[in-house]
Amino acid sequence: MIIGSILGLLSGLHIFGLAIGALLGYFADELIYTKKILKLGTAFIEHPAAGMLDERWTRIIASAALSCGVAVASLQEKKIGLGEQKLIEDRILRELQIGGRETGLVRQLIERIFIADRIDSSKLAAIYKASSGEPERLFLLRLLLHIAAGGETERVSTEQNDIIKQVSVDLGIAANLYNNLRQDWITVDSEAYDIIGLSPQASDQEIHSVYRKLASQFHPDTGTDLDDSQREQANEAFLRIQDAYNRIITDRNALRANGDDGAG
Repeated sequence: MIIGSILGLLSGLHIFGLAIGALLGYFADELIYTKKILKLGTAFIEHPAAGMLDERWTRIIASAALSCGVAVASLQEKKIGLGEQKLIEDRILRELQIGGRETGLVRQLIERIFIADRIDSSKLAAIYKASSGEPERLFLLRLLLHIAAGGETERVSTEQNDIIKQVSVDLGIAANLYNNLRQDWITVDSEAYDIIGLSPQASDQEIHSVYRKLASQFHPDTGTDLDDSQREQANEAFLRIQDAYNRIITDRNALRANGDDGAG
């Protein structure tokens, strides 16, 4: 841009030449900058290595790559559609606060991430850790959870949680910090707790005790003096209680398997 300004000034067009030269120099700078980041960013995606990019672009591309990897983690053999890819791109751009000239550049890099054969999440996390402090690393985990859930009210799948949990280990984040973050993206099965009349904060012992009491009370074989209609209603209530109990136990076991101590 400086060279363009000087050449424009020397062209004999004075201020007009200076403006034209500066403008042409600006576009040349943009083109060179874009090509440089695309080249280095693509190489970084394919073979992550420290020192390829400055710290800011290292964090941006590593965040985007890990987010995309987590987003498709539970799809297995399925390919992500263009609509889903656009939503993921928009969410990454918004969460990373990317705007202006860098928006298109980051979108191009994300497209290259999606067609990459493999995302080396451990190496990306290690490089991110070296170029960031704990606040940035905790922000990255929030971003991964948000992307995986598709929104703050959705549930993070077991497959996605396993990947993000490993990323948190590679980032050097303590397990209790990760579990605290993850709580915001876990949907409690409130209906199941309502059916047995307890809150999600109830202990395992309380849940077992109440379940046994309700199961005994509503078991169709308990009331010998019930008519057919009453027996059918009791059976429906018993099945609902049993289903609610099984859902609660399944969720709590999944939480423990993923590193959370649960309520009990």
